[in-house]
Amino acid sequence: MSDTIGWDTHPTEAMLGYGLSLQRGTGSGTTITYADTGLEIRDFTAPAFTRSTVDVTNHRSPGFSLEYIPGMIDTGECSFTVNYVPANSADPAKPLGMLLEQLYAAGNSPWRIRYADGTFEEFLGSVTGYSRSIPVNDAMTADITMQVSGRPTLTVGTTGPGTMHVSQSFDTGGIYDSAGGEVA
Repeated sequence: MSDTIGWDTHPTEAMLGYGLSLQRGTGSGTTITYADTGLEIRDFTAPAFTRSTVDVTNHRSPGFSLEYIPGMIDTGECSFTVNYVPANSADPAKPLGMLLEQLYAAGNSPWRIRYADGTFEEFLGSVTGYSRSIPVNDAMTADITMQVSGRPTLTVGTTGPGTMHVSQSFDTGGIYDSAGGEVA
């Protein structure tokens, strides 16, 4: 019975996802500056990581068993739904138009997911998918998919939303370093 003492006294640390934003970086190396895309994001699915395995079974594998070693990590893709305004998709100065420019551009760009608690997830990526939904009696939406390239870096903010942050990167082998805090 002693194993359950206190099990119900810990308050949850769960949070709502409300307040997430996607930021696009400009620059390179340690001088990347981020600005909010201004997208009206409805739902967001962060990258899902998977690791492949490599079959190394051979004629000397012990116990008549298959042998595997860890392979490469696929950092996946992120996908999100935004409110769709047709005229904005034709203007590269508008958030949706900027994303379409990224779809047609060659190469990866720096991106940053800003979570409501001030945590950032930075990665290189490219827009790989774009589709629209135009229902009769509901909001028009666009679905965007971005392929992540390389290993993202997670940086934890020191306090709540919109704060300047002190980098405490969980990944010292990140793709790039960001300079300073958020750009106004």
